[in-house]
Amino acid sequence: MKKYMVVDTGKDGCALYVEDGTPKSVYYFKQGYRSGFIDCEAFRKEIDRLGVRHFYVERVPLILHGSHVKSFAIQHQIIGQIYGTLLGVPDMVIHESYPQTILGVARKFLKPPQRNLDSKKLAQAVAAKIYPSFFNGHKKRTKVHEALGDTLMQLAFIERARLADLFEED
Repeated sequence: MKKYMVVDTGKDGCALYVEDGTPKSVYYFKQGYRSGFIDCEAFRKEIDRLGVRHFYVERVPLILHGSHVKSFAIQHQIIGQIYGTLLGVPDMVIHESYPQTILGVARKFLKPPQRNLDSKKLAQAVAAKIYPSFFNGHKKRTKVHEALGDTLMQLAFIERARLADLFEED
């Protein structure tokens, strides 16, 4: 059985637990967030409980956009905490992908008119199409938590070779 976690970084991020390409559960970093810190100990206990050793992390570019210095600093502080936790896992392997690479592949799962959606709406559309059961089991009204949508889109990117028959024609 292939087990891994797909990680969306940030204080509102999450870690999606996956078995053999199927999403099974989600751990939200916000549940233990206090004073600028995620609960690294609880996150590590979840990793150990699930026996995960492979992690797929969206690599956030170190580029400051506009004057959002505080949110930029908080985002990268959380990223450091996540990586610190992951690096303590014995025999761990971390795979990184850039957001634009993930989005480029994710667009292939949608019909041309939907491909122009902004990244958050695109993630929701891909998540709903590729993983409808998991999506519907975790949605509130019409969409899932933003980070969960992102991790489900990233999962579709990771599993793209297996899911290629779901690509839409141009």
